[in-house]
Amino acid sequence: MGIGEEKDHEDQDLAHSPSRRCSLDVGEAELSQVSDPEARAFLHQPHCSQAQHPPRKPSRSSTIFLLLLQTIVSLLSLGVLFAGYDVFRAASTPVHIAAPHACGTEAKTARDLNCMFDPIAVAWLPVECHDFNLTGEFMALQKWHYWAAAEGGETLSLANVMQGQHGVFCMGPLSMGRRWMGIRWIGRG
Repeated sequence: MGIGEEKDHEDQDLAHSPSRRCSLDVGEAELSQVSDPEARAFLHQPHCSQAQHPPRKPSRSSTIFLLLLQTIVSLLSLGVLFAGYDVFRAASTPVHIAAPHACGTEAKTARDLNCMFDPIAVAWLPVECHDFNLTGEFMALQKWHYWAAAEGGETLSLANVMQGQHGVFCMGPLSMGRRWMGIRWIGRG
């Protein structure tokens, strides 16, 4: 049987049976009823089996793209999972707020409570809260001046300010031409 005879034989089989196409049928089209050769070739599909049409291997670039996409989705999923866990854990963990270490309202009280004056915070702080290196850098930046009153007048030394003998003082660099920070203590030591 030649190629032409096989085709005629298949056409006869199709004329007597419903369409054997693998794709979605859009009605019961018989090959014998179709006169257009292009439509006939389109409608005539050989048996769709895995042996005749082996699955195509995806291209290397599409495989790499899919791997990257899966990796990114997996990492994002893990990130959302861990973030959700952190939020859950933070919400369920009771917060213990340490009581502030009050240094009092007077210089003598502050010294008795082992507090020291911090020129950056312009306040009495517990020793464990004072950063000596940062204070050194701050003081080295400019020549800071301290005054007993906001309008100027009596200049105080840093040692005098750290003693806490003055209840009201202002500070600022001399080059600014104005006093830019002030503080008022309630008591005097």
